[in-house]
Amino acid sequence: MLTTKTKCFLVITLASISLAGIAAQGNTCSGGCNYGTPASPDWVCVTWQCNSGQVCELNRQQGRSHCPPLLSGLALVAHMKETTTITVCFGLSLLLFCGLIVYRKSHPRADAGRLQDSQLATTTNPDYQKQEQDWLANPFELLYGESSLASKLDALPIRLAGLQNGAVDSASLHQAVNRIVQSLLAKTFEEYMTQRSVGESFVLNNGTLSNQGALLQRFFSVAHPPANPFELHRLFWSKTTGGGSRATLWKSASWRASWIECTRITSLEQLTSTRVFADTIRTRVPNCGIVGYPSSFDYGPNPKDVFSKDSSIMTALAYLLVKTSEEKAYPLVVQFYWAPSCSTWLPTHLAVGYVGSRQFDPVF
Repeated sequence: MLTTKTKCFLVITLASISLAGIAAQGNTCSGGCNYGTPASPDWVCVTWQCNSGQVCELNRQQGRSHCPPLLSGLALVAHMKETTTITVCFGLSLLLFCGLIVYRKSHPRADAGRLQDSQLATTTNPDYQKQEQDWLANPFELLYGESSLASKLDALPIRLAGLQNGAVDSASLHQAVNRIVQSLLAKTFEEYMTQRSVGESFVLNNGTLSNQGALLQRFFSVAHPPANPFELHRLFWSKTTGGGSRATLWKSASWRASWIECTRITSLEQLTSTRVFADTIRTRVPNCGIVGYPSSFDYGPNPKDVFSKDSSIMTALAYLLVKTSEEKAYPLVVQFYWAPSCSTWLPTHLAVGYVGSRQFDPVF
């Protein structure tokens, strides 16, 4: 089947051919032009061989034509009066304009007819609704004011997929998960930075910073984001979290529905591509929307350095089921990779599952 865009193009093309056919008055011609001679650079000679066998020739400089009354093809166009030329050009422009109108009607803008939150698939799909109810049915415990938060995280079960017992440094992994959770709940930028300062080295990711600068301009009316990367990230954290106050949106967690999964992978895409990471999580948690966030920091050693030594790399996915102050429950999934040189699990991505609308974007 032809697409609407293709049909519009064909209509305009056929209409243009029809105009040329009218001008040709039934004759089919072929030929060529010679532009200029050393003696007369402005001289133009147009010659055509018509289907009637006649040869048409137009000497434009001298203003006389040896063509018969019924010229054909471009020879006729060259012979038309100025008013006729204007009429044809106007007709073609009108056809193009009409074609654009038809195209716009059949291809509305992306923001046209945007669905309300109540119409989203994550709200109306019965599988999604069941998933949300199943999440809410779990027992939840408050995150804030919980002095035993670290011990709760240390007790998260670790599931091994294709790995032998003892292959994972569980204490280091639990510590890495604890640091990320504490950074997501941080009420000051300094506390956030303390929790994210791990590995042999860490620097702010240029790609993530560029995106954060664009978000500051578009959604927070910051006309000129700071040129200093650290100050830009500080401002983005402050604006996004409301100075740390919005982290309280996550008020509780279900430890019974939270765990950590470890495996070894032989491809770097899951660690380096946010899209591949989000697709991976979507296969694990299919009945909800998934938003993937790359880390604001690049750590050393990076995944490529670790991968190059063994052609594989050990990864971990930490699933944490949280509930918001709006009584919405969904999973947070943090991805880590194991860096043997510093005996540390380093974070690469965060995924946030949701059903219905999302009210909060974390700084990761």
